[in-house]
Amino acid sequence: MKPNDHRTFQCRLFSVFVACLVFTAPTFAADRLAMRLEVDAREIARKLLHTRQEIPVRPGKLALWYPKWIPGTHAPGGPVQNLGGLRVETRDGKPIAWRRDEAEPYRIELTAPAGIDGVVVRLDYICNQPTVNSDGVDSFGNAHLGVINWNTCVLYPEGVSIDDIHVSATVLLPARWRFGTALTVAKEGEGEVEFKSETLRDFVDCPIILGEHFRTIELKPKNFPPTFLHLTSESPGALQLDDKVIAQYANVASEAGAMFGGAHFTNYHFLVTCSDDVGVTGLEHLSSSLNGVRERDLIDDKKRKGWVAMLLPHEFAHSWCG
Repeated sequence: MKPNDHRTFQCRLFSVFVACLVFTAPTFAADRLAMRLEVDAREIARKLLHTRQEIPVRPGKLALWYPKWIPGTHAPGGPVQNLGGLRVETRDGKPIAWRRDEAEPYRIELTAPAGIDGVVVRLDYICNQPTVNSDGVDSFGNAHLGVINWNTCVLYPEGVSIDDIHVSATVLLPARWRFGTALTVAKEGEGEVEFKSETLRDFVDCPIILGEHFRTIELKPKNFPPTFLHLTSESPGALQLDDKVIAQYANVASEAGAMFGGAHFTNYHFLVTCSDDVGVTGLEHLSSSLNGVRERDLIDDKKRKGWVAMLLPHEFAHSWCG
């Protein structure tokens, strides 16, 4: 083969390679993929969450992933083992067969039928107590309070960046329960809250706590974005923090601003469960942290020492150095 012929052959081979990539890459209904998610938490006392999710797609082969790597964790520990039911349907309710990848339990494969522009995914999540593999990224609760990590309630399509997937989420709450999260509320009604659309990256990074007994305290730190302390417990008395304790947490935020030279969020949310049943935990996020202490840890001076005293400041600092 002559040198020029060899170069021509390479160019043609590269063109064929690129064409193969184009025609085998997954196709979706829009460059910016907008998913709708409804999470029904009204049975969280029974350890169940029910999700309905709309994903725009085009006909053809499709792979969906259950989140495996979760923000703030050190290993791939998405609790896929707690999926109690998974169904894929057309928008008018016709079932679509799917199969789990034989080598990757977080990945499912299906073929979207001709003539559709989206699929509906329904899944049931079993809210077990967190295990060593899912501590901080699980969803759990009891008759009085709950924690929802969105990674337990969502699937996303393969081949699209999580920065190009946008999620509009709605949560149905048990009667008279309230909530705290870093997500921005778009609309709120009786037993239902709708959040503004976020990228999947940011959405999964904003867990929510909810409960029958709930208290939100604006900390009002100096020279720092608005900062909130959200508390829930089985006991309303566990939420009655002394004013000096509230002032100390406000000072944590003020000192963080001085130490780090400002903040990279518009507001910050400490999410705290005070419960002997739910247990202890701590996980950092960009504009919030998920913290679990025992029921009386924040109202008892003796109990509020040691690891309890350092928990919220520790997870807070990780927002800058996560």
